[in-house]
Amino acid sequence: MNIKSLICLAVILMTVSVSNAEDIANFDDLSLEPNSYWNGSDGSGGFISGQAWFNNNYDSTWDSWDGFCYSNMTDTNSSGRTAQYNAITGAGEDGSANYAVGYVGWAGPPTIVLDEAGVVGGLYVTNNNFAYYSMKNGDAFSKKFGGENGGDADWFLLTITGLNANNEITGSVDFYLADFRFEDNNSDYIVDTWEYVELSSLGQVKSMKFTLSSSDTSAWGMNTPAYFVIDSILEPLSPLMQAMQDIDEAIESKLEAEEAIKAALAKERSAINALNTLLQSSDMEGLTVAEINKAKAKVKTAISSQRVAKHALNKSIDRLEDMLVILTGDMEK
Repeated sequence: MNIKSLICLAVILMTVSVSNAEDIANFDDLSLEPNSYWNGSDGSGGFISGQAWFNNNYDSTWDSWDGFCYSNMTDTNSSGRTAQYNAITGAGEDGSANYAVGYVGWAGPPTIVLDEAGVVGGLYVTNNNFAYYSMKNGDAFSKKFGGENGGDADWFLLTITGLNANNEITGSVDFYLADFRFEDNNSDYIVDTWEYVELSSLGQVKSMKFTLSSSDTSAWGMNTPAYFVIDSILEPLSPLMQAMQDIDEAIESKLEAEEAIKAALAKERSAINALNTLLQSSDMEGLTVAEINKAKAKVKTAISSQRVAKHALNKSIDRLEDMLVILTGDMEK
């Protein structure tokens, strides 16, 4: 069986939903006018969505806030403080309307408190406009990430810390909202899509605190605008759905590798043609025994590695087909 068979099988498996994890909170149960936001100006000190409470600290003197707010702003082009309520994606995760914006300010970190302690499967994260364009272009207070030549090793890090019912730390998870530390500058990035952050490693938590750190700091603290955006806080997947998600991700990785395989095969064909040309020419007489033995070893290694890869791929397909027989109902006969 070849890669085309695997693609057909992938299409079948992808019809099995792996999104059956229940939402702990998704903010779509909160009422908002189109292209608006809630920032705590009612003095309530926070809000509830789903099975969780989100803190908010609003200062009416300065019309400022920190903690969490919620929004459905869709403009992805605005920058600066006026765009502090905007997700760079222009919508919630999976195209939903509402999302929450976190701001690390003066009154303590943005905090989520669950109705009941439990394991959080994960949540989706992205940047907001204010932070995104500040890192991309620089502004009066913050540097352009990577510097003018792109070589500066800048980064912007979100840390999520879990606490149990006794307010004891259970663990922490880091997620880079921007990372310019790669040797190849083409790998540098500022997140502008919804990215899933796995949180089950935190264990049983009653609350989660969110903090930010950046390579761009001064004597007064972090220069990068201290904002992030979250959506779709999920319970853990069931064992079956987790297994299916792992299969889905594995197949996706294999399909992505297909393009790399095509490029490698093109190089291999070029190398074989070059070898054939060499073998038919008088240049063979100028080769040493050591060079010939080295070439023989390279060819043998290439043959062996491809046989192993083909065997592993065929075994993978066989295992998936066995699983497909079970999932399509033959086990009920």
